[in-house]
Amino acid sequence: MQYDKNKQKARIEQPKKENDFCGKFGNFVYDATNAIINVADLFTDLYVLVEFYLRGRYIFFWMSLVILVLAQLAYCFAFVIKFCDHKSGAKQIMYFFLMLPFAWTVSFLFYFTSDHNSYLSKLMERLDFRISSTPFIDPEASKLKRFV
Repeated sequence: MQYDKNKQKARIEQPKKENDFCGKFGNFVYDATNAIINVADLFTDLYVLVEFYLRGRYIFFWMSLVILVLAQLAYCFAFVIKFCDHKSGAKQIMYFFLMLPFAWTVSFLFYFTSDHNSYLSKLMERLDFRISSTPFIDPEASKLKRFV
């Protein structure tokens, strides 16, 4: 009787292992696809930007350039808020400008440091980049301000 219960238990647990593998593999495929799309997006943006310039479509070129620059500035701003909120204002400004050439990698930093036990999280902590998960919310602020 005990043998039958163990056999049934083994049959029940086996699909969990397969599902766990499928889940992990599915997550990996999803993450890899997102990473490829993120990098491809930057290169296609640059390609379109160059095409606009070479074809003499300067209004579209300048509009695209402004959008691309604003996106890179937003990434740098997000990096400073997430990793440098404990540093002085001068250091925050310095890191903001140091991140400009690497702004497109910030989304990868956010992803790979979302797990506080990951290698990159520990490396960032050693380099004195503290990962702040939530911004300060003033308890005295109105409900609308706290929501936003």
